Amino acid sequence: MRRRTVLAGVVGLASTAGCFRVLADETVLVRAKRPPEGHSADAKRHCTLAMEFVADHPPLERVTEAVADAPRNEWVTSDVDPETGQALADDLSEHCEAVGGVYHYDGASFVLEVVDDDGENEEVLFPERTQRSEAIRGVHSDRHP
Repeated sequence: MRRRTVLAGVVGLASTAGCFRVLADETVLVRAKRPPEGHSADAKRHCTLAMEFVADHPPLERVTEAVADAPRNEWVTSDVDPETGQALADDLSEHCEAVGGVYHYDGASFVLEVVDDDGENEEVLFPERTQRSEAIRGVHSDRHP
């Protein structure tokens, strides 16, 4: 009987903790899309992402692999926790001298964003520089380039 009580308590705590986490956490989106035809050649800023850099950031790896097969101008998105998203945005800002523009990896060219999405507003963490403490294909509005 005691074992059932303990198991029931653990299950209850786990489910409650999960609910609080879902309600309390905001989502950060790592997203990439193939730019419109001719945009890559016209872009003033370019950044090539090294294989080692991409491999060190699994969400970035997921979207960069999926973007090559995605239709042009459709976001390929991966959701991450805020800490992972901020760390990726900071690392990208350090890695790329020219922030914004077109990014290149493994023969593909794409536009890249890391966006803090609280459900009501979006704050671009990358390519903009800010000072704040599995590839899922998603179609998002074209509010962003």
